[in-house]
Amino acid sequence: MRRILRGLVALGCVAYPLVALWAGRHGQPRFADLALAEHLGSMLVLGALFGNTLRPGRTALVTRFAAARQPAMSPRLRRYTRGVTAAWTLFFAAMAAVSVLLFVLGPLRDWAWFASVGTPLLVGSMFVLEYLARRAWLDAHEQAGPFEAIRAYMAYRMGAGR
Repeated sequence: MRRILRGLVALGCVAYPLVALWAGRHGQPRFADLALAEHLGSMLVLGALFGNTLRPGRTALVTRFAAARQPAMSPRLRRYTRGVTAAWTLFFAAMAAVSVLLFVLGPLRDWAWFASVGTPLLVGSMFVLEYLARRAWLDAHEQAGPFEAIRAYMAYRMGAGR
């Protein structure tokens, strides 16, 4: 997981100068340059948020959410929630990389579609895939439905997660 975190930081270190170079060619940042910085920054921050909890001695973020619903978790559920946290970390890293590549190498309309339409669709797809994986790999008593997952997240935010 350290490699993932280092990769996210490295991507940020490469991506932001690329945005600056791109903006510098035009004298002032264009709206699109600022939109890239916002999209890229969001993906990198979310990736770092999830990835940071995978460091040794830390509790994975999704494990924290699950513990708000089910404090006594089986080792299998702990492994699963840690894996889901890793999957979200990789997802956000991939989203950041694709965003930069589309912005720099492709037409602006492709990047704009990816950032405004593709990103929400892919995030939604990740939630659906995780739900299907949860149904396939966990016992019924270890599963949370979509509304239970939202309640667990809210319980985490209102309780120890602050």
